[in-house]
Amino acid sequence: MEIKDSYIRYDTSRFFPHDGRAILEYIVDTKLDHHQGSVFSHNGSEITYCYSGEGACTIEKERKIIGRDSYFIVNPMEFHSNGTESECGYYILGISNAVFELPKDRKSRYYSAKTPYMRHLIEMMIWALQEKGHDQSIIIQKSFELLLLTLKDDLNSNEIIKLERKEGDTLDSICRYIDSFFPHKITISMLAKTFSLSESSIMHLFKEKYGISVMEFLRERRLKEAKFQLEKLDDSIQRIAFITGFGTTPYFYKYFKKKTGMTPQEYRKHARSDK
Repeated sequence: MEIKDSYIRYDTSRFFPHDGRAILEYIVDTKLDHHQGSVFSHNGSEITYCYSGEGACTIEKERKIIGRDSYFIVNPMEFHSNGTESECGYYILGISNAVFELPKDRKSRYYSAKTPYMRHLIEMMIWALQEKGHDQSIIIQKSFELLLLTLKDDLNSNEIIKLERKEGDTLDSICRYIDSFFPHKITISMLAKTFSLSESSIMHLFKEKYGISVMEFLRERRLKEAKFQLEKLDDSIQRIAFITGFGTTPYFYKYFKKKTGMTPQEYRKHARSDK
């Protein structure tokens, strides 16, 4: 039977006291078929549990196949995406005020559930959300507490929750995102969606730290790469403008001349004559 992509989100933060402890913000039940998601990063942590089929996930450029009753952990501000080349079902749990203490090698992010207990707890919470009984809040809170204890056992960790990351970490993550994806189209609205921030917050962060706008930061990153390619490669100016994200050659010429006082050809000739 053919499976169609579906996405059901349950908001759960209202069931938890906002007292600094870990909060389950949402549960997502999603079914995918031959789908590859975009790269995202969040202010909170996420646990993605595969309950049917087989999927593929990427965390910080490390890609791995994840099978049924396996899960992976994404801490705040880590780039990740997930998808599948066949039929697959995921539960995704969004958690705020939490960073998960991974094994000392910091490489193991993927786990096979030791028991079906974790899945049962997630499905118990979804059942409580659908039934809306008078014990709904207690069932969700207690199930989440047991889920954290189950994770603690799987991770073999004495402490699985640390303090939430600071604002500076968010800025560093945005900079790393730009550094990785500068050849592609990037807008402030895209960054706001990716990092769950307002556009004004992102603009304020960059202005305060670097004294320039986020888009100027992006252009300077592209300029840095363009200079490197002009020095090291023999590609045409048109191709360099394209692969560094400037797009049109006339715009590339105009910006390059404004920043360096030279045309791209003059810069290439000057840089190579000094060596």
